[in-house]
Amino acid sequence: MKSHKAAKHNVNVRWFSCDQAGCDYKAKQASNLKGHKATKHGIHEIMHKCTVPGCNYEAKKAGKVKRHKADKHGINATFFHCTEPNCNFQAKRALVVKQHRANIHDIDVVWHYCKLDGCTFRAKESRSLGRHQRTLHKRHFVIPGTTAPITNTI
Repeated sequence: MKSHKAAKHNVNVRWFSCDQAGCDYKAKQASNLKGHKATKHGIHEIMHKCTVPGCNYEAKKAGKVKRHKADKHGINATFFHCTEPNCNFQAKRALVVKQHRANIHDIDVVWHYCKLDGCTFRAKESRSLGRHQRTLHKRHFVIPGTTAPITNTI
């Protein structure tokens, strides 16, 4: 119960704070702070390299190299399959199969609707709705993290 309270409710937590100037990152575990300092500040950074001869790919996280090796070299690649009858679609990411099922078979579709008065447009992907609003409605939008509206002049 004590670890649950600390992890979920921040009760009696010992925080590990980043000591870099201007950085207010803090973590509940020293290992998370170490990873933060390596990836954000380059301190004690360890680069993981692809072991395939002739490949120069490297990343800060071992998991990224593992994904790269599966995607680019087929090493330890796991394939996810569409479960619909007579469909042979497969992908290395479960999300891609989920998108395929929505776009091709209309299964578990999440519709994105245009909310402008009188418009009945709907899309299966939010980026399609955004494109619709920018091109047909010449809608202004705000880039996340800013307050200035941007006008798309496509």
